[in-house]
Amino acid sequence: MYDAMVTLAPVNFLALGVIFGGAASSLKRLTGRDVRGRALEAAVVALTAILSCVTSGLVQAYFGDASRCWGWGATLGGWGGSEDGPDAPPPSGPFRDEFLDGVLVGLPLRQAHAWYGKWDRALARMGPLATRIFCEEGGGDADYPSIGCSPATRRIDPRFYLDEEHGARCSSDMALVLWVWLGAVGVLAAGGLYREVRARRANNNGGVGNRGRRRVHQD
Repeated sequence: MYDAMVTLAPVNFLALGVIFGGAASSLKRLTGRDVRGRALEAAVVALTAILSCVTSGLVQAYFGDASRCWGWGATLGGWGGSEDGPDAPPPSGPFRDEFLDGVLVGLPLRQAHAWYGKWDRALARMGPLATRIFCEEGGGDADYPSIGCSPATRRIDPRFYLDEEHGARCSSDMALVLWVWLGAVGVLAAGGLYREVRARRANNNGGVGNRGRRRVHQD
């Protein structure tokens, strides 16, 4: 669980750096004003800390504690909802579309569950010494190779964002994180496309200039 929290922190930093860096570069090309500097770096670091808190809550929700979701997606971006309780609308997932939620959210989370379970059961098969050191909360006669070694892995819920009590907050947080990550991918794609178009224009202009020149014949 904690490894996932630590891993997502630099991912968040890179995603926000790409978005803000792309915005600053576009602003410089359009207006000539360069806003890159310490202030922009501080903003990226501060937003990375906020986004990492959100992703840490989602990781803890994935490992069985959906109450850790913050619901900041609804507060900051208006995605999903942050209401809990019997009067709250049923959670519908971060994209509010069954197909997109199944492909972009449900499938990766199920694959991650299978990956964690595979290595957890492999650890449980390493013998009595390994189970005594690493395995917990199973009792002395527990069948660790079948149930897994780590309690956190056994509590994984790939559909935590549909939890009746806290699912709305988890869905909104997941929507916030996914849109930031997808936004970074979009900025990278747009930047690559812009450079490709610019390079082709430069090549075309160079070719036209070369064709316009007359070849000098030497006698």
